[in-house]
Amino acid sequence: MNELQRDEIGDIYEVATWGAGYFEIGPRGTLLVRPGRVYCKVRQTGASVEFLDIGGGMGVDYDGSKSMFEAAMNYTMQEFANNVVYMIRTVCDDETVPHSYYLAMFLVRAYQEVMGSCHNLLGQTNEAQVVIDNDGRFHVTKIVPGSQVSDMLAFARYDPAQLQDRFARRLNLQVESGALTRATAERLAAEYVAAAKQQTYLD
Repeated sequence: MNELQRDEIGDIYEVATWGAGYFEIGPRGTLLVRPGRVYCKVRQTGASVEFLDIGGGMGVDYDGSKSMFEAAMNYTMQEFANNVVYMIRTVCDDETVPHSYYLAMFLVRAYQEVMGSCHNLLGQTNEAQVVIDNDGRFHVTKIVPGSQVSDMLAFARYDPAQLQDRFARRLNLQVESGALTRATAERLAAEYVAAAKQQTYLD
């Protein structure tokens, strides 16, 4: 963090990422204290980080036993969500750091299987084809745009338009229940649509 601040780029990071899958709910709660502390300390430096991504997060009950075995998990999605919210909120309160962020879960399982053995989840980067003339000067002859989020969703056989429609319907349900205002729902829907058009790599 000190190096980022020294280079004056500490304010461009909005997401702190941490973690992998865990099969037991008990230790998971304790383990969330550390990433929670790191998130808080980064926020306290004045950095613009706003979200905490706990990575793999939920385990996968591969053998269906719902046990503490390493190929299973002994908790439900609701128990996992409750555990995450409680532990992170407790740490943030202790550090006097705001914690009014949304909890989202992305159930895509092992990425290399989802992506059809494509281990690069982010697709192609922006590409510039450059030639050097006889005078040693460089010339950009072609620019090839990199992959967008929607491209990689389609590659994984998801329909971006269908996902946007489902997300909008879920937001409407939240508005009807009073959990969200109409303005907030419209903002979230617009951000969701815009995110699909963004490139997968940071600018």
